[in-house]
Amino acid sequence: MLRANVSSHEGYAAADLDRALEGLKLLEEVINGEPFQQAVLQFGTFQFDVFEATPAGLQRIARPARTNREVLDTLLNGRRTDGTDTYMDLHLRLVQGRDGRLVGEEKAGLITTFSTDFEEMLPGERAGHYLHEWAHVLGFHHSHCHDCDPGRNCFSVPYALGNLLVYFTTGRMPFKCDYPFLRTKG
Repeated sequence: MLRANVSSHEGYAAADLDRALEGLKLLEEVINGEPFQQAVLQFGTFQFDVFEATPAGLQRIARPARTNREVLDTLLNGRRTDGTDTYMDLHLRLVQGRDGRLVGEEKAGLITTFSTDFEEMLPGERAGHYLHEWAHVLGFHHSHCHDCDPGRNCFSVPYALGNLLVYFTTGRMPFKCDYPFLRTKG
């Protein structure tokens, strides 16, 4: 079973940390469940290539593709094993304010969240945010130019995993993504 472990945190007051842990508990419940795992396996085709703005113009950067089974296994294998459990060892930072276009970011394994967004999120949205950023820790990427890659918010692994988690915890789909395999569910 995959477990979310907060290895370190900074900037979180006690109440903020409680809210973070509430989101992480939801994350654990959902990603260890059959519906989420089947959704990843039935997803269709994830987007692995990214588009980046360069001085020469927009450039497509090819990233190695993985099967849906490999995406799921990478997620469930976490980063550390102890007995029968695997762990997401999370290093979290909460910073004041809002970036304007980002909810948070991951750099060198540190997951930063902007406090204004954090305070406005539902627990399932926090869970989706942490999963999105954890996907970066695991080596999955997406384009960083918002307008150059229309599929990014729905089909890149970080966004798709986060979107699915939000869907399974809140019943709503971020970015109005349309995943046909979810329409066939009763």
